Amino acid sequence: MTTVIIFRSARKMIIKTVIIFIVLLKFGDIKAQQEYKISGIILDDNSLALGFATVALYNQQDSALITGTITDADGKFEITNNKTGIYWLTVSFMGYEPLIKKITIQEPKSVDVGVLVLHQSAIQLSEAMVVAERIKARQDLVKTIYYVNTKMLKASNTGIDMVKLVPGVQIDLLHNISLEGKQNVLVLVNGVERDASFLNQLSSDKIDKIEINTNPGTKYSS
Repeated sequence: MTTVIIFRSARKMIIKTVIIFIVLLKFGDIKAQQEYKISGIILDDNSLALGFATVALYNQQDSALITGTITDADGKFEITNNKTGIYWLTVSFMGYEPLIKKITIQEPKSVDVGVLVLHQSAIQLSEAMVVAERIKARQDLVKTIYYVNTKMLKASNTGIDMVKLVPGVQIDLLHNISLEGKQNVLVLVNGVERDASFLNQLSSDKIDKIEINTNPGTKYSS
């Protein structure tokens, strides 16, 4: 899987648009592997669906990230894993306390964790204040566009900070970017390949919107 991040700018670099493309590449397996599905629904304190919450699966032994996804508009999620064992399932959403649940994957292959409730954070840090003005998003069959709001700008200084606010995006201390648990990220700015250090130098106030596209076409395949 290749993830492409494209920044497009207007003349004189007055404003930039951050566009994140996700390319899903399918390869034939030499040997078929059993897939185990983990599914559930994420709600808030008022029993309302939390769309675009980040769900991740970690190995219990070494805390390595296995896979991840984001919830749909109804708060539903489904992820797959090809190994049985004990894992940590984490759910996070800006302005809410993160949830960690221990799960065991074994036969039968499907694990339904049911309804999981996230509670609003009691400590209102600047980053958490973004929840007061939730990220506005527009979604169709192949892409989701996230529009930057004023509270997102207050919670970030650089492009890296801004990208961290996008549901499903994880960035470690070394600025390695993964999306929904998948690594191998390609960054393009105005069609030119860039690295995470460029994002770290890019001022967040130049960013207008972030688009995640799950089907950008063969141009970005590898």
